[in-house]
Amino acid sequence: MNWLDLHDVASWVKSPGKAQESPRGFPMFQTPNVTVTKKSEAEVSGRGEIILAENVDTIWYIETKDRKTRFASRDCERFLAIREELQEQHPDLYIRGIMLTSAPVDDETKGVLEEEDCMLIYVPEEKRG
Repeated sequence: MNWLDLHDVASWVKSPGKAQESPRGFPMFQTPNVTVTKKSEAEVSGRGEIILAENVDTIWYIETKDRKTRFASRDCERFLAIREELQEQHPDLYIRGIMLTSAPVDDETKGVLEEEDCMLIYVPEEKRG
């Protein structure tokens, strides 16, 4: 399994395997309402795809960044913009974001994401398929 491949991650979210298979910190949840969708179809900013996983009162959105360069503040801003746009579309639901990345991330960016109740999970080499 490659934890930076959205389709692999979506399959795991639908039917989680063993906890030790997941990157450290990835939540254990199971919901059948999981889709990999283009950002434009989800009516959020940016290009590429994200995972949307809906359960009774929460929408999780999951994005991946597989690269060697640093996870920049603009990446953080774009990621948080998706949260805001989803919140506008679904005002009665709790929106929670998970960023899976192989990129180095500075402590300030980690703090910003944590304050916004989003998860940033580093995917080590052995979890990259």
